[in-house]
Amino acid sequence: MAADYALGIDVGGTKIAAGLVDSRGRILADQRTATPLGQGAYAVIDAIIGCARAIIGDAARSDFAGVGLGLPAQVDYGRQEIEFSELVPLAGTDVRTLVASELGLSVTIDNDANLAALGERRFGAAQTVDDFVMLTLGTGVGGGLFLGGQLYRGAFGLAGEIGHMTLDMGGPDCLCGATGHFETLFMEGRTLSERTEVLAAALVGIINIFNPRLILIGGGIGQSNGELVRGAAELATRHAMAGRKYLQIIQATLGNDAGVLGGAALAFAEADERERFVL
Repeated sequence: MAADYALGIDVGGTKIAAGLVDSRGRILADQRTATPLGQGAYAVIDAIIGCARAIIGDAARSDFAGVGLGLPAQVDYGRQEIEFSELVPLAGTDVRTLVASELGLSVTIDNDANLAALGERRFGAAQTVDDFVMLTLGTGVGGGLFLGGQLYRGAFGLAGEIGHMTLDMGGPDCLCGATGHFETLFMEGRTLSERTEVLAAALVGIINIFNPRLILIGGGIGQSNGELVRGAAELATRHAMAGRKYLQIIQATLGNDAGVLGGAALAFAEADERERFVL
């Protein structure tokens, strides 16, 4: 029988947010704490576990579909391994196993922007949209691709790194070691105009390559700055090709809860798959 609740956890560069979510997307309880940057991977994992325990307490584990855990990292989804983690030092650490063993729940990890896309698909603005792109503008720039009604993770689960799309080969260094990436150029923009132009350039590439029906822009910066989103959307649609014709570029609707709700959506989906497989 399907469980009534799931736990969604969103790890960001500044905070960790966890929420108890029901199948209708209502957050019934939540917990937040600062991300302990500079203290190593296990401090981050302890903070994740602490947030989760504060919510679930002594509740029966059978009530939970599981935990969906979003990380600001490249995640090999099939192997459930972290390949690269720029903001939080988690690469090479078996986060899934460590969290699962402490909580006594099934845990699935994924890239945080992927989970924001899943959240918007199940509970937000993209419930009826099969082809959309999610952009998260916050401490960094993340991306999630929903194509043909499915979250597109690529051959090894690493797709969607829109923030590391090269816009200027001679541009400033990125933390990943390359140069001129969208994320770096956007974060180093000193004025709204500069950031708008960088975002618009990235949007043009997204439109021309993926031909989405919808582009959602969220994250702390994207969610709080409607002028940025509207300006970039107007500029991008002037320069994009025919795919712009029926496209909407809007702010995401789930706000700061997108990652938590996306984590819950992933946990529910994984539980459904396990139940289908058993049957």
